[in-house]
Amino acid sequence: MPEFGNKAEEIEFYLNLQNPKTGAFIDEAYPYATYNETSENVINHLDALAKEAGQPLKLKYPLKYLDQINTPEKLQVFLDDVSYVSWLSTKFPQTTYVFARSI
Repeated sequence: MPEFGNKAEEIEFYLNLQNPKTGAFIDEAYPYATYNETSENVINHLDALAKEAGQPLKLKYPLKYLDQINTPEKLQVFLDDVSYVSWLSTKFPQTTYVFARSI
């Protein structure tokens, strides 16, 4: 981690990690199911930093990745998809379930 001279520098560092296309704090090459947990952690940290600095938190980009689940119908499709467990998916970590739990 870089050393920061003040809270404003640290806030700027983390804000620069936000993906302009998705709004998530993770590279879009990673699976969609990993976006929210990572982004939530960074946003919570940014919120704490902003409070310590006495300033409001404003993200650089909207959280566009949430548009994929912004209606009951879209959310149902997503949850149906992540709830399916095939023989192959039983060999992998629970990344899709982590996303469903975190929202």
